[in-house]
Amino acid sequence: MNASSIRILYLTLLLLLINPLTNPLTNALMIRLPSHVGGVVTSTSPTRLLSSSSPTPFQSYLLSSPQLVTAPMVGQSDYAFRALTRLHGSTLCYTQMLHARNFAQSPTFRADNYDFRRGHEGLARGRPVVAQVAGDDPGYMSEAAALLSLSGADAVDVNLGCPQGIARKGNYGAYLLPQTDRVCEIVRAMRRAVGEGTAITAKIRLEKSLEDTMTTVEALVESGVEALAVHGRTAGETKTRQGPANWDAVRAVVEACPVPVIAN
Repeated sequence: MNASSIRILYLTLLLLLINPLTNPLTNALMIRLPSHVGGVVTSTSPTRLLSSSSPTPFQSYLLSSPQLVTAPMVGQSDYAFRALTRLHGSTLCYTQMLHARNFAQSPTFRADNYDFRRGHEGLARGRPVVAQVAGDDPGYMSEAAALLSLSGADAVDVNLGCPQGIARKGNYGAYLLPQTDRVCEIVRAMRRAVGEGTAITAKIRLEKSLEDTMTTVEALVESGVEALAVHGRTAGETKTRQGPANWDAVRAVVEACPVPVIAN
């Protein structure tokens, strides 16, 4: 594989975060926060979900400039891969998806699947890392989040976007997303389990209707999510059924949501 092919492959794995303060594409997707957050474009949405008077350190990093974010890749997003993508311009990296129960219970699983390098990565070094976990049990999810927080991860992400059959069987990813009460219980448990310096985020897909998506987004932020990544397709739009992303729906989420939004 030549260098050009590697770059093309790499770019297909990235999420783009667009900042209204610095991006000239003013009619594109924009991150919006409430008017009391100084210097950030004011949302036209009547909904005000962010209770803090100023962005958290993780939010501030996301808002500091346009970000290129390396998406979570199962079995691939290890330290070597993250380091490689940073060489090509990635400014925020996810780990691979980690099954919460296995991560919480098995030291062997943790050693084999999680390799955050505290001395080489992290927000303090300008190389923030989001650790993604999957599961539907608040206990295991919070245990995993606590361990990841202690390891030094800058954020712990709830996988609410995986559309694969294995996610359906395990009741996680996009199949957990419509179970709003359970999802919020998980987020609150994770929020209580991590240290103050660790953000809780979520990666979601669109639901069957924009109204359902907005309801879920509002509930997630009220429960403590500090940032969202939104895949512009539903759980049913995969493989041969996959069409263009619904950018209008993603834009609507961005305009209504008071926390940073990453468009996938």
